[in-house]
Amino acid sequence: EETIMNIESESWKETLVSFLTDAPPSNQLEQAITKIDLIEDFDTGIVDEIPFVSTLVAGFRTARNIQTRFLLRKLLRFFSSGSEIPQEERSKFLGQLDVDAFYRQRVTDGLIILLDRYDHIDKAYLLGKLLAGFILEKMDEEAFWRIGAAINQAYIGDLRHLLVGYSELYYRVEPWERLHASGLAKLKVDVKVGREYGLIEEVKLKYESNGDAHLLAQLVLGEDFQPWFKPFH
Repeated sequence: EETIMNIESESWKETLVSFLTDAPPSNQLEQAITKIDLIEDFDTGIVDEIPFVSTLVAGFRTARNIQTRFLLRKLLRFFSSGSEIPQEERSKFLGQLDVDAFYRQRVTDGLIILLDRYDHIDKAYLLGKLLAGFILEKMDEEAFWRIGAAINQAYIGDLRHLLVGYSELYYRVEPWERLHASGLAKLKVDVKVGREYGLIEEVKLKYESNGDAHLLAQLVLGEDFQPWFKPFH
């Protein structure tokens, strides 16, 4: 099967730089996602009126299967979530990619690998928000890759519960036990010791949000992020 790793990956890297240089509006990219989901053949030219999108699609014209169409939709959703990054910050990040070929290779290869692994298009959107946070220096590179990998491991429904929990005061669904394996939650152990003999009387396990979950929610929700929900450390 063809994957994003063997379909014009070098062209995709150039497209990433092109996106950072001159990003189309997010609503334009979302419209392209819908069109790609509907068409049966990439050669119909249905997306050619959007220059950035037509450039991206050009690298995939020889692949006509459902998997490749899904990859294209993930790429566009990824780009759409970061289209509002200020040009000054884009230029600064591009400068770092230009002067350090090894760094550019590491970043572009890492993004390709993550997007290829994601099993839901909305995960690509979350990764785009992470990249924006990284470019805006709201996180370091280690945190970026760690949370990006955690998104891959998590169930998309639990990620949605995570985001709603950080935006609605009385939301009671807690996905933390399920998110623990992905690295977006921590395990807290409460031990009750008897006063008289100093023996352990009760052990309670509780899963809670951690700093990575807090940061992910803050980057994705933006103004909808509610400060009353404090991270656990």
